[in-house]
Parts: sequence; C-alpha cells; structure tokens
Amino acid sequence: MRLLSIFLLMFSCVAYGQELNNPNRLPLCPKDQNARYHNCWGPYQTARGDKYVGEFENDKFQGQGTYYHLADSEFKGDKYVGEFKNDKFQGQGTYYFLADNEAKGDKYVGEFKDGKSNGLGTYTWSDGLKHFGEFRNDDFHGEGIRTTADGKRAEGIWENGKFIREAKVNLPSFNNNLANNTDRSDIERDRQQLAEERRRLEEEKRQQQAKNNNPSKQTTVTDSRRRFALVIGNAKYKNSPLRNPTNDADLISNALTSSGFIVSRYDNLTYAKMREVVRTFGEKLNQGDVGLFYFSGHAVQYRGKNYLLPINEDLKHADEIPSTAMDIDFVLAKMETAKNDLNIVILDACRNNPLGSEARNLDRGLTTISAAKGTFIAFATSPGNVALDGAGRNSPYSKNLAQAILKGGLTLEQVFKEVRRNVISETNSQQVPWENSSILGDFYFRSEIDLNEPAPIAGDTVKIGFITDMSGVYADVDGPAGAEAIKMAIADFGGKVNGKKIEFLSADHQNKADTAASKAREWFDQQGLDLLIGGTNSAASLAMAKVAAEKKKPFIAIGAGTSRLTNEECTPFTIHYAYDTPALARGTSGALVQQGLKNWFFLTADYVFGMALKSDASDGVSKSGGRVLGSVFHPLAATDFSSFFLQAEKSKAQVLGLANAGGDTVNAIKAAAEFGTNKKMKLAGLLMFINDVHALGLDLAQGMYLTEGWYWDTNEESRAWSKRFMKKNKKAPSMLHAADYSATTFYLNAVEALGNEDGTKVIEKLKSTPINDFFAKNGVVRPDGRMVHDMILMQVKSPAESKYAWDYYKPIQVIPGEKAFITKAETKCALWK
Repeated sequence: MRLLSIFLLMFSCVAYGQELNNPNRLPLCPKDQNARYHNCWGPYQTARGDKYVGEFENDKFQGQGTYYHLADSEFKGDKYVGEFKNDKFQGQGTYYFLADNEAKGDKYVGEFKDGKSNGLGTYTWSDGLKHFGEFRNDDFHGEGIRTTADGKRAEGIWENGKFIREAKVNLPSFNNNLANNTDRSDIERDRQQLAEERRRLEEEKRQQQAKNNNPSKQTTVTDSRRRFALVIGNAKYKNSPLRNPTNDADLISNALTSSGFIVSRYDNLTYAKMREVVRTFGEKLNQGDVGLFYFSGHAVQYRGKNYLLPINEDLKHADEIPSTAMDIDFVLAKMETAKNDLNIVILDACRNNPLGSEARNLDRGLTTISAAKGTFIAFATSPGNVALDGAGRNSPYSKNLAQAILKGGLTLEQVFKEVRRNVISETNSQQVPWENSSILGDFYFRSEIDLNEPAPIAGDTVKIGFITDMSGVYADVDGPAGAEAIKMAIADFGGKVNGKKIEFLSADHQNKADTAASKAREWFDQQGLDLLIGGTNSAASLAMAKVAAEKKKPFIAIGAGTSRLTNEECTPFTIHYAYDTPALARGTSGALVQQGLKNWFFLTADYVFGMALKSDASDGVSKSGGRVLGSVFHPLAATDFSSFFLQAEKSKAQVLGLANAGGDTVNAIKAAAEFGTNKKMKLAGLLMFINDVHALGLDLAQGMYLTEGWYWDTNEESRAWSKRFMKKNKKAPSMLHAADYSATTFYLNAVEALGNEDGTKVIEKLKSTPINDFFAKNGVVRPDGRMVHDMILMQVKSPAESKYAWDYYKPIQVIPGEKAFITKAETKCALWK
C-alpha cells in the first residue's frame, strides 16, 4: 500500500471557482487572499500548485473538503475527499489513487488520523482485490479480511503490512458517505479529458512521423542483427526543469521502433533507477547484437568526466556530482562488456547549467570521450558548448535525428552528417553536433529495398504486433527471445501470406497496463495491426484484450497467468494460449495428492495473483482428497522467509506450495535450502519456468515438482524446433517461447485458409480449427477463448540425473487439458454459458 502521508502546510493561495457543494452552508471565503479564512467555505490553489476546495477555520483546512494533487510529484493526479483537521486528513475520507504509478486505480475508504490511514477502512486495488480491516500509519495492521475479485476470501491478522496468521475476525461495518456522485463524475470527467489529451498528442506524433518519411523511397530493415535500444528522457528536474526531453525521447523511440529496434523507454528516472535500467540493458546484449543508448536531459562535465543527471538531483556543490549523477563511463562499460558488434551512444544533453552559481566550478559543456572498438558516440553539440532545448515540442538535435533515421538509405555516419548540417542551419551555427567513432563497417538504420519490387501499400501487408516485458523481471521467460520465436514463425511461413508481406512490430510494456493499452491502440489506429500477441503480465494483457475487442481484432495472450481473460473478462476476440494459474496450480496439487502427498501448507505472495494461485491450488488439493493445513502470506519482493518456514514446518505438512512467481519463487527456494526446509517438506512451484530452474541451478532446484504446458526435450519434434531456437538465442526455449511460435503459425494458417485477415472471420476460424504441432496435440479453442491442451507434471532432476545442457525435467504425469483448466460448470464467461 502506497503511503498517504501528506502533511499540509499553510500556503500562499489564489482563488478558484467553487467546485463542490457546501455541506454545512457556510459563507463563502473572501476573495481577498490576504484576508482571514475563518468559518467559511472556498477554493484555494496552493503555492506548489495543488488545489483545495472546502471548509476553513482559523486559516486552516478544517471540516469537509477535497484536496487535488496537481503539482508535479509522485502524487500528481491523486484526490482526497473527506474530513480535515489542522491541515491534515483527519476523520472519515476517501483517497483515490489516480497518479500514473503502480497504485493507479486503487482506492482507500476509511478513517484517517494525522494525515494517514488509521482505524477501520477498505483498500481496493484496481484489479478488484479488497482488504477490509484495521489500519495503522498507512499499513494493514490488526484484523482484516481480504477478498479477490471472484469472491475468494482470506481472513486473519496483519502486523505492519504483513500477514501473520489466519484467524476468525469480527469487524464492525463501516460506511463513508463523503464521496458523493458529484465527486465521482468529476473524476470521470478528468479521466476523459486526460484520455482526449493523450489521443491528441498521439495524432500529432503520427502526423509528424508521416511528414518525416520520404514518400519517394520505401525503406525497410535488412540487417539480420538483433537491435536493442534504451531511451531515457529526463525533464522533471527539481531545480532546473526542462520542457522537451520526454517529447524527444518519444520521437526517437518511434523512429527506432520503425527501424527494427526493440526499445526500452523510460522517463524522469532517479539515480538508482538509471543505474538499474542501464545494468539491465547491458545484460540483455549479446555478441552479434546492436546496442543503442539515447539520453535527453541535463548532463555536466566535472574534472574531465561527463555525468548524466537524474531528476532527484539536489546538488549544492559541484563536488557532489560523482556520487549523485551517473558517469557516462558506466553506460559505456556495461555496453562494452557484452562484446557485441556495435554500440551507439547518443547524448542530447547539457541543455543549460542546472547548478546556478556553482557553474564556476564546472567546465562548460561536455568533454570528449574515447570510443572503444565498435563504438559510435554522438553529442548534440560540440565540446565545451551548450545544446538547445528547442522552442517547439522537440530540441533541434532530436527532431533532425529522427528525420534522418527515418529517411533510409544512409550509413550511420551519413545520418549524423545530415543531422549536423541541418542543426547548424536551424540554429544559425549556435549548435554544432559532433561524433566520435571507432566502427569499422557500415550500419544502416533503414536500408533501401529493391526498387524493382513494388512497395507495400495500405492493405498489402499483414501486421503482427507483440507487446511484452522486454527488460524487466519477466524478460527472460518471454521478452526478446519471444520476439525471435515469432520472427522464426514468420520466416518459416515464407514471409508472406496470400501474397501479402508479413510485418512484425514489437514493444516493451514495462509491466504497465496503461503503456500496453496505449501502444496497442496506437498500432491498431495508426499501423493497421491485424493480430496482437500479448506476453507476460496479467494486468497488461487484460488491458490489451479490451482494446483488441473494441477494434474487433484477434488478441492471443501467451504469458499472462490470470484466468480472468477467459472467465470474468472474456471477449469474443481473446484467445488464451499457453497456460493459466488454475491449470498450473490444480495440475500440480491434484497430481501430487494422487501420488500420496496429501497434506499441504502454502507460502503465498500477498497480492491478488498469489491469492488466486493459492486458492486454485487449494481447490485442487481438496477435490483430490487432500488437506490444507495452513498458509502464510509474504510481501512482494520478500527478503526474509525464516519466520514463514517455521510456521510451515510446524504444520507437519508434507508439501510446501509456493504460490508466488519470478524472483519471489527463486528467493524462497534459495532460502528453503539455507533453512533446511527443503529436506523436511517437498517443494511445489505453482508457477515456475525452466528459466527459473536454470537460474537456481539443479543443486537447489532438484526434487521440486511443477507443472508445465510444454517442455523442449519431450520428443523429436519439440527437440528439432528447440535446437533451431537455441542456436539463435543461446538458451533453451520456455513454454512461452514455443507458444509464441505456435500461436503465430496458427493465426497465419487461418488467414491463408480464409484468404483474408478480417478479425471476426479469423477468430471464428481459429475457434473451429484444432492445433496439432510441436507445442500441442489436439488442442482446441473453446467458445470462452481458452486454448485447451494437456499439461505435464514435472520433477526437477538432480545434477547426477542431468546428462546434457538444459536436461532439467523428468515427466511424472500427463494431466488432460479438460481436467486442468476451468470447466463449463465453473465459468463466469457469458460466451460459454
């Protein structure tokens, strides 16, 4: 739960028009802002830009009112409706989490004290999970009841945000009537205005891109090397904010995506986050790849070194720079370590001096950088000079760079020569870009195609888009290798279907549902997308499914676990392909009970995904004749599991079910080995991939049970495809990588059979065609969109049992698809009633 702590001070203010009803009929506050505000009702805009509308007493927010977070901060967009005392949230109130961060869409309704949630209340997450109970200082503390969107319930005792034990609770009812209909309509109006503004900006970008393209030449990417880009735009600096870096980062991201790059895009990063994303980017690169780093924002030179400034810079003296800003050498080192073919670094930085009077301690502009072999470094302006932020939406440098990238037919050096020529002309020689290069061969962002071959026009291509986690916690199980699997399927199909070229688009949703939905909508509206494939992250897939249904285009979800895609939130255009949490959880638990492991204890991640996984597995245990002896909840990204393991061992259960995923599962297994729990209980991973086993190593993972929808070493057919995949990606394919390939081929076969890519007709064809390939045998797509196929209970081999690389599993039992997935009797999908 995000902290609500906001201590409201008295601000210098200006009047706003009245927005909410005056509940106690107080007189309006005076228009003179220097007058005393006492026993009155009125609007204020705070000095930092927030807004308050409500009751005043003795020049303080006192009584009922509404507080809008409008200033640039982590709370921007949030809203509180309720009671105030001495400028703080105090009494009953409702807090709406509307800021663009991980809590977006959440809501707390309850009691407040000293600006924090204290007392009884209900916290509702955007995905429908609810927690009703006692709170202390913004944390769950005391008795509580947690309920999932589909009505599954857990109750017990929490302390300082952590679930301690299951218990029967007795809580009084609570009702807050302060959030009235007028307030809710205001929020909906604000959301609509924001959506309209986003649509306008997207249209402006689309028109700008159309102008940037040279209509006399059709271009495409012919270089076979994988291309990865990290793009950062820092604008919201505390002391010296900039206008255009995020706009520039958008423009460059679009140009790079159109040129075949898989782009990881970030805005307004802190120092810690900048280092994290650069480190992740460097780890992604392999030999043979092209890596590109672009930064737009403030940068400074200090004692012969260049530093990129994070937005949380609060520099008082120049000597603080090395410890608070990111040395560009760190970026170069991370890229050079990969030993890939080509690294490109582009710095549209040093736009002005952010340190004020400290400028006397700094050298003007940036200094030269030595480029290691295979490295190309580009600066927006020459050494010792300052780059311009630009009078319009983009800086002169980034605007001309995007145009040159999209022009096509130019080598890397020619691109930047054209940029230099145009920037010098546009700025009347105020700004002279320069480069430092040690590359040997030629690189083209976009190479000209054969002019004898007619260029595709609208309607002459079939476009497949892939949106997944390309750079975060799930990138290894799907990510860039998933994109490669889809490209393999397109290449194996011959690159064309019904005489039309197959075009592939990919993007990183960064595990943000709004990013995924925005990109999907952009592709459908502006690119004419025909098929959308969704990778990992359930929230992102649910968001993309809604957009695809609105556009009446097929959406195939591959890596999302939630069964809501084909249950409560099913659509006629969604197909859920590889697995879902009920199939994995029930498959593992039910099969192990049949093996005689009947008594279970669950270690569960304390959020909606973990609770759903635990609930599904518990159903599998109970229906198979087993017993659940207890469970314990752990916070996301837990580091200490010792107390949880003590409770698990005390239960005397035979099996410890891990109802979590990713890093939490890996860390729990490592901790179980250190604590010795894995010698007292069998470990069952309810959501694990072969990549997780590889990361752990067989010494730690051996003996574990898990369910997979596919394994690379199952038969000759799966091995033949996997060897091709391994040669290209240097690792074994996960279930998701195989499903990416299979789903793409499944779709293209349907398009070929129909003779067109009409979304409604294609979906009908897919739902009437069985799947028989290396991924699934006799797979069928049900009316709810669930692709039903057999699952396999696996046990992880010991090091002695493993005979060759990635030889990790031994099959224990095949679980028929009709027993693994949700049944018709259980469905809440209207399409399958």
